[in-house]
Amino acid sequence: VAVAAEVEIDDKMYQELVDYKDHHNGSIEIPKIPEIPEGEKGNPGAHQLERLRRWCNTQMQYLRRRSQGHNDAGELTAEKIKKLRELGFRIASYDELYEKISANKTDTGSLDVNEDYDEELFAWAEEQKKMLARHLKGKDVPLSIERIENLKSLGFEQNRKNDYIRGGKWDIMYQKLVEYKNAHGGSIEIPEIPEREDNCPEINGLDKLRIWCNTQAQYLRRCSQGHTKSINLTSERIEKLRKVGFNLVSYEQMYHKLVAHKAETGTLDVDKDDDEELFVWADEQRKMVVRHFNGKPISLSDDQIQNLKSLGYELKPRRRKD
Repeated sequence: VAVAAEVEIDDKMYQELVDYKDHHNGSIEIPKIPEIPEGEKGNPGAHQLERLRRWCNTQMQYLRRRSQGHNDAGELTAEKIKKLRELGFRIASYDELYEKISANKTDTGSLDVNEDYDEELFAWAEEQKKMLARHLKGKDVPLSIERIENLKSLGFEQNRKNDYIRGGKWDIMYQKLVEYKNAHGGSIEIPEIPEREDNCPEINGLDKLRIWCNTQAQYLRRCSQGHTKSINLTSERIEKLRKVGFNLVSYEQMYHKLVAHKAETGTLDVDKDDDEELFVWADEQRKMVVRHFNGKPISLSDDQIQNLKSLGYELKPRRRKD
């Protein structure tokens, strides 16, 4: 009886929406009704419109969850979904959004979606990430095995581990930097904001971009020193940073620079005032060699360790002079 009553209510609300559309030039957009002050009588027609607006919002939520793979959303049958689409509800299907994220990856090389550009696809991708995470933990999810395998083959499993868990918005920040560069004569130097303004999103957004750029520069510096395993920078991202204007120096370039320095001076000691970058790099190699000698894990490969050894780095800590 309860189910029959619910179906009857749905059919009644659907018919009311059909009538509303016929009387409003084909639109199903119902404006929110302002709240009525206490003590005043409201217009019964306005109350009914507000009720219809909320029903429409609920159907949209059900359709959105269905498009994300939640098959039990709102008891929406295939017939109901078809009727809502015919009436004008615009929600893409799960398969349409999957094809859209596939195309996005083909175009950008990434599964990251800019929320400002495509809010629907952003929400869908986030939901797939959450459901895949639940599945990998052994929990039940509404996705079929086929859909789970499709997400894995597309790269969602790796993306979940590497990107989403650690923030997941690298490509969005990168795009903002490209836009900043185009608007500032090719410069990626973002001045420091003296004080952040709570009521100025544009200034705060620039400061966040500046901090992000500083973080990428630190990552690149650590990469050049041999710290590659603990840094979330793929070779693809390193190439993107190079193209946008970051000054990239590879580990091999620094190694050959030190080789030339030793050939010229006869020592591995570098004067900080003469070349601060090489000074820091050489000091970091010395620290990692000591860690390796003490049996601790380091990011350097066996070949890199052997090269440092042949260059003259001691594979044991230096004794302090009393």
